[in-house]
Amino acid sequence: MTGTIKMYDKAGGFGFVTGSDGKDYYTKFAGLTAEEKDRAEKGMPVSFDLQEGLRGQEAINVKLN
Repeated sequence: MTGTIKMYDKAGGFGFVTGSDGKDYYTKFAGLTAEEKDRAEKGMPVSFDLQEGLRGQEAINVKLN
């Protein structure tokens, strides 16, 4: 799925992405490199997969586009 970063807490390494379906998904941004984590900001386009988590569906494998 594609979408954009809605919110990103750089210190905590987590945030939310808004998918192309209009829904918001929690994510830990674990797959980003240190350089990508520094560049990541609100509104940036991303692609990701969905996985069922403790809070419902969560975004995983987030990649900056």
